[in-house]
Amino acid sequence: PWGRVTTKSVPSGGDVSSPLVGGAGIAVSPATGNVFNVNTGDESVTVLDGDSEGILANIKLGTDPFPIAIDGTRNAVYVGLRAVGRVVKIVDTY
Repeated sequence: PWGRVTTKSVPSGGDVSSPLVGGAGIAVSPATGNVFNVNTGDESVTVLDGDSEGILANIKLGTDPFPIAIDGTRNAVYVGLRAVGRVVKIVDTY
């Protein structure tokens, strides 16, 4: 069914009026079903269990995390750190 099933509190996504916030900050791993939510304002990513909807981890990443991509064949999650021009790789073992 369509519609909201549950809501989970996660750290700050940042000031939504800022042009530096928004976009593709959430992704689902096809391999594990885990949901990864980028929290730009908290400089972290929250890992949620796609089945139980529980929070598995909150991972500190560094300055200005924003874009996220998942490689399901390698079970890897990549998050870009815009302010420093780097990419963080997270192995999805949660």
